[in-house]
Amino acid sequence: MKITKTFTWDMAHRLTNHKGKCYNLHGHTYKAEITIAGDIDKNGFVMDFGDLKEIVKNSLLDEFDHSFLCYVNDDIGRQIKQHNNTLKRPMKIIDFPEETTAEHISNYIFNILKDRGVNVCKVMVWETPTSQACYESI
Repeated sequence: MKITKTFTWDMAHRLTNHKGKCYNLHGHTYKAEITIAGDIDKNGFVMDFGDLKEIVKNSLLDEFDHSFLCYVNDDIGRQIKQHNNTLKRPMKIIDFPEETTAEHISNYIFNILKDRGVNVCKVMVWETPTSQACYESI
């Protein structure tokens, strides 16, 4: 049996090697569908949707929401972070190990949830209403 819960958050990023507009710092309202697999328990759940919401919120969304997701090898991002450290009220900047594409974000979310013991089988991340990436276990 599988269940799916949808989440949204707002986040900025840029793609350091992109030849088009996405080279520039910009933001999206992201959407993620997280699918969990498992047997139905005595209460009739694969997993309580509320429990899944708390795990995702505490593991990811509180960190991602209204942040700048910055690829660790981004030279411009590094300059922004240095300046950010001098501000009285610094912005929320998250270091990310890879280019901040929807593909890498879906893979990252999948692995974070797996590490937290969630039996996740699929993570779909929408960067726009018409563009999404999907990471799933085989």
